[in-house]
Amino acid sequence: MGSFMGHAFPGSIFIIIGIWWMVQTLRRYFESKNSNVPFSSTVTFKLKRFPIEAVGKVLLITIGLIAELALHNKQHATMYGFFGLTGIIDLMVFFNTLPIKDLDYVSLSFALIMEAILFKYHLFGRDTFNVVLHHLLIFVILTTFVVTLLEMKFKNVVTIPLFRSYLLILQGTWFYQVGCILYKNPFSEPWKSNDKHSLMNTGLIFTWHCGIIFIAFIFIVCVFSKLYRQKEPIQRTFDQSNSSECETELLLEEN
Repeated sequence: MGSFMGHAFPGSIFIIIGIWWMVQTLRRYFESKNSNVPFSSTVTFKLKRFPIEAVGKVLLITIGLIAELALHNKQHATMYGFFGLTGIIDLMVFFNTLPIKDLDYVSLSFALIMEAILFKYHLFGRDTFNVVLHHLLIFVILTTFVVTLLEMKFKNVVTIPLFRSYLLILQGTWFYQVGCILYKNPFSEPWKSNDKHSLMNTGLIFTWHCGIIFIAFIFIVCVFSKLYRQKEPIQRTFDQSNSSECETELLLEEN
């Protein structure tokens, strides 16, 4: 990961998965609302009964893992390995081979906390500028970890999985930014680490990332609201006390 591409590749994975989560969460929420079905979040989403997210995650992470092992980057390869494990768990959930509920949430939380630990101990001997850049990344990772645990408890609150999506996209864009700042890239020259203005601007640019992603996020929510507003709610009788995640999915797929 000691190059621009080494940061751009995982950043791209996080951005793609984060956008996928956001779009699928909004789709499920508005379809649930129009169908009078309780909303229930999930860690992963399928496409027409095919576990496209889990399969794509395993394939992309396998590529990153092989590349990092070839470069003898054990820490970075380990990070890919833990996220690859989440893809395998997602597949096991899809095929109903896990006897314990919510292990997909546990595996994602586990991968995030391992990622935070790896980055924390990856900073020994680095200059202050490098440390600040990665501490901001660790802050996003730990926040995502907490939000994921909250979602496991409150699956009917749509804002929690949406916030998880937002944070993963933010992690991805910040990966790109760190790569642009520290290494030669197609867009700019590396920043000077001994320049006090570089250190001051780091926090400023991080807030720009937060703000721009949030504005784009609100825009997409408004677009989905407009699209689904045209649909008349389907009246159903649904006993929420006996509801389950599988029943919710079946009702939505009928539409």
